[in-house]
Amino acid sequence: MITTTQAYKDKILSDHREMKMKVIFNGRQEIDGHYLKNVTIHEVSNGLDTLTIGGICSNSIKIDMFDPGNIPFEGGSLEAFIGIQLASDIEWVPMGSFFISEITRNNDYEVSLEGYDGISLLNDEYTPRIEYPAMLETVVLDITNQCGLTLKQQVFEEIMIENPMNVTCKEMLGYMASLMGMNARMNRFSELEFYWYESGQYVIPLESQYQLGFKKTNSALTISSLTSGDEENVMSVGSGYGITFANPYMTQERLESLFEKINGFTYTPATLKWRGDPSLEVCDILHVQESTKDMSQILIMEHTLSFDGGMSSTIESNGQNEKEVVMSKSPTEIKLKKFYNTLIESYKQTTEKILGHDGGYYVIDVDDNGYPNGWTIMNTPTLRDDTHLWKMSMGGFGYSQDGGKTFENFAFDLDGNFSANAINTGQLNGDEFELNLETGTILIGERDSDGQITHPVFSYDRENGLTIEAMKELKKEVNTIKNNISVSITSNFVNQQTFDEQPHHYYPDYTVQPLKLNAIVKDTLQDVMSEATITWKRKGRTDQEYVDLLEHEIAEGSLLTISQNLEESVEYKAYASVLTVDQVELHATASLTMNYSVLKDTKVNGEICSIEASATSFVEDQDNYSPGNITLIPHTLNCHFDIWSYSTDLGLSYINIESILTSEDDTHILKTNVEGITFHNETNELMISNDCVCFDYTNIVVFKLKCDVEDANDTIALTKESDIATQVNHIVSEMNQLSEQYHSIVQDLDAVNGTITSKVEDMETKYNGNIEEINKKLTTVIQTSESIEEQYQTLKEIIDENGSDLQTITTYIRKTAKGIEVGELEANVKTLMAPSYFAILFNDEEVMKLEQNLLTIERIKALSVFQLGDAIFTTKANGFDITWGGQ
Repeated sequence: MITTTQAYKDKILSDHREMKMKVIFNGRQEIDGHYLKNVTIHEVSNGLDTLTIGGICSNSIKIDMFDPGNIPFEGGSLEAFIGIQLASDIEWVPMGSFFISEITRNNDYEVSLEGYDGISLLNDEYTPRIEYPAMLETVVLDITNQCGLTLKQQVFEEIMIENPMNVTCKEMLGYMASLMGMNARMNRFSELEFYWYESGQYVIPLESQYQLGFKKTNSALTISSLTSGDEENVMSVGSGYGITFANPYMTQERLESLFEKINGFTYTPATLKWRGDPSLEVCDILHVQESTKDMSQILIMEHTLSFDGGMSSTIESNGQNEKEVVMSKSPTEIKLKKFYNTLIESYKQTTEKILGHDGGYYVIDVDDNGYPNGWTIMNTPTLRDDTHLWKMSMGGFGYSQDGGKTFENFAFDLDGNFSANAINTGQLNGDEFELNLETGTILIGERDSDGQITHPVFSYDRENGLTIEAMKELKKEVNTIKNNISVSITSNFVNQQTFDEQPHHYYPDYTVQPLKLNAIVKDTLQDVMSEATITWKRKGRTDQEYVDLLEHEIAEGSLLTISQNLEESVEYKAYASVLTVDQVELHATASLTMNYSVLKDTKVNGEICSIEASATSFVEDQDNYSPGNITLIPHTLNCHFDIWSYSTDLGLSYINIESILTSEDDTHILKTNVEGITFHNETNELMISNDCVCFDYTNIVVFKLKCDVEDANDTIALTKESDIATQVNHIVSEMNQLSEQYHSIVQDLDAVNGTITSKVEDMETKYNGNIEEINKKLTTVIQTSESIEEQYQTLKEIIDENGSDLQTITTYIRKTAKGIEVGELEANVKTLMAPSYFAILFNDEEVMKLEQNLLTIERIKALSVFQLGDAIFTTKANGFDITWGGQ
């Protein structure tokens, strides 16, 4: 289990945790979760469906991501980290290092990657570079050094290994691991580590498990026996259920010593699906709560972590009831099988290569199981009815002129009998065969026009010995195989920045954090890393000139350390040289240019808090709304989620949205205090249904995302499309009615006779019954147009107040040729209510006009966000971002 702080332990099992992820490519290029769509990490302790000893398995990673466009994936590597947000920072947990093995591109913007850890480097044949007998620790170091792996420091028992086996490095390492009663793996820090299952107090409570996520696959198992050795020498200790594993180095004494440590080991086979904890590793022992009283002890044999913004985990604890397991193949059998497969493949390639050459067509005959049972020499490329052939089989050695249908004249059979059509003195001759009984010379092949076998496919004489043309061709093939090496250079990522006051620049500071370049040399034929002599140079004044390194550029083998700051971009070149076992010197070079990167006049201001919406409008279609639900997704930078709220009055006031926890909740989707709105407590997403109560009295609801930093917030408006049309028509109707009423008022004011006081009293009497209705209509208009609220209020006060000056009324309300003009007579800004439209005037020019359902305006300035249909324009320092349909 990875060591973490107490703050991490308290947060990882809480309901309100915030998980993070990052990936570092090639040791220097880091990307965060914004680029990652889905990441799956699979860790395995053994490849069998039961407990084992000596198991070595490779961990893997799969990544679906958006391609940043500047990362060289081919032949690259990556390091993965999963973190949790604490109060003031993020605590990261390493998930291991992986070599990228497969790259799949779905389009120009997305890429899928697969990778495996360093165990994949152990598949080469083990070629000892030490002398035997050797201690077990020495053998392990020999293997790790050959494969380029780092061994975790640990204490080894003094076990002597007499002789090496002709097996792979992985198989040999597995034998060493099982001699210690352990398995082997690459740990999270890229070290080869030997381990056994470690007991601890880690408990997974019911509330952290998914519904029906814990399933036992067998009853509790207790180890009470061990069986080892190989097929030629099987040994065991104890009785009952146990572990069986192959190891030709095992002795009875050693097996009994291991049994003393493992006897009585108990666990429960099961599967567990839960919220997950990245600090857990394969080899950890967990206690899983089944109920308020029962607890099961399981082993982490397989651990799968999935990250797609949230995180989930699947744990497998494998185990079967079988007490007898078939012993693995002995090393001798493995060696013979490999040799046989190599020989068969060589014969097949050679036969194909020489097919069609002069001198006949040589074929290895095989039975139904693919094993050789003879050979045939033909005079045609393929078998025909007129083919002449020689055939050697268990039945004997014979000749056929009808494509092998009949063999009338066998030369030899297994009983030693001999027959031939023609025997000359001292020599046996056939159509494609000659045997000189005096000299022992044998020739097999097709005769030329002179009747001579000048190009035999098979021959023997005392001077030259046995010659088979097929073997010559095989030798030619082997000689054409040319080995070579390749070099690649990787570097670390220097995140230490220094500010230079004079030019006002930021630049990477290599004096604090040195830049490190590492040259990796590979054998291109075997695709394995090779030990090489590396010479480093830096580019000079011309393209062809490379000069010695400077004082603070230190080369130690394949590693180049640069501890001085660069004043310009510099190209470094690595010259690699490898001496083969045949004393052939191979050469290769690689170069890497380090750009002089500075940040000029750089400022990083404030925080980013934005809302991504799956849609912005519920559209009515035949009494149904599409979509049925709208999801609001929060995005933050340099801040953290605080709370959601909503407004039904266009943002004048907000009501907080709070989640409600109940005893029945078994998912992360919670109800809230607003009916029709749910909250996801891991991703902080809101889901709003079309029948939400917040739409009961309005057609537009504004939702607000607030973060834990002042001024870090964002808003978005959701609407019902059919209600908008109704509301617009209603507003137009109300405005038309008000226009007619105020038109009548102005006419009456123009025709006033008598004193102002009597006219006002008459107006009060005439319109007293309409004051309440007018106030209602004014309230409706105020909700949609704050710009005319003050004008209407002024008019109401004038009408209600006795003795007001008529000049005050005509100053603010006038009848013009176009309609009713409202606003101070000399003001720059006024409103116009015409019979068919409403307008805002600036210097007596119509700068905004609402006619029918069309709003016309000359200029619009949006300070932060502007929405056009489903497209949302958000301002930035140097432009704007567009969000389409909330995506």
